[in-house]
Amino acid sequence: MLAIERKEVEGRAGSFSALQPYISRGLLRPFVRSRLYDPALEGLPVNEDLTTSKTGKAILGMLATADLIGRSYVAPPKTPAHLMVILKNAFLKTAKDPALQAEAKKLNISISYTTSEETVKVINYVLNQPAEVAREFGKYVRMQSGS
Repeated sequence: MLAIERKEVEGRAGSFSALQPYISRGLLRPFVRSRLYDPALEGLPVNEDLTTSKTGKAILGMLATADLIGRSYVAPPKTPAHLMVILKNAFLKTAKDPALQAEAKKLNISISYTTSEETVKVINYVLNQPAEVAREFGKYVRMQSGS
């Protein structure tokens, strides 16, 4: 972002929530979005709609998965079902808490809840791509091992 402020680069890609403070300050102007819906980006073209390539659409859809899922929380295998219900309800209640939402608004961030069912649906979309799409995707996205 410093390079943008210094006018050393013309733009960058990133999540809307992470870039929101810079957008609010007028340093950035979004011109295209992923499939993740945000009312603030309504009217912007969805990147998948800018290609006619079936593979291109799939790759752009796969790139949107991180935005669609957000930061997921997991529990150990064989966690009892009643505890999973408690955890899911707690996260949902927290995400909808008016005080938390007000604080998030002050910080210019967005807090939302994605159900485990929706998360699994998004992950399955990625995992069930044809081999040729996965190979092409691999040319652009590399997994980095943690250090």
